[in-house]
Amino acid sequence: MQRFERVVEAGGVLLKAERFAGKDPLLVACLLLTFDVGRLLVEVAPGALTIRTTVMETKDAVPAGMVDGAEEEPWWRVLGGPLSRTQATDNGVRLQFRADADNPRIIALENAGGEVRVTLDPLARS
Repeated sequence: MQRFERVVEAGGVLLKAERFAGKDPLLVACLLLTFDVGRLLVEVAPGALTIRTTVMETKDAVPAGMVDGAEEEPWWRVLGGPLSRTQATDNGVRLQFRADADNPRIIALENAGGEVRVTLDPLARS
């Protein structure tokens, strides 16, 4: 959560979203979010109740098997937008892209049985 808050403080813009290859783009083993201020790997730690984030300092540190999610729901809606707010949930985090006055999109990243569930907040759709 603190790592996402640092992205907000730095005015970080989402440049790329990648997920570990699998059948369901909304339920993934891990997710790599590249901001103009850094790269964060999102995953569920073994036995954990919530998600964790790890800073990926180099491209070599990124797990093999990642695929581009730029054209997938919900990432195509927020690429190029700033991360403006974060909110911790019981088992993950809600990320708000764009300011309140700029048609924000909220994406939830949550632990779903050891995988990361990606959800576009239905209250934020319009």
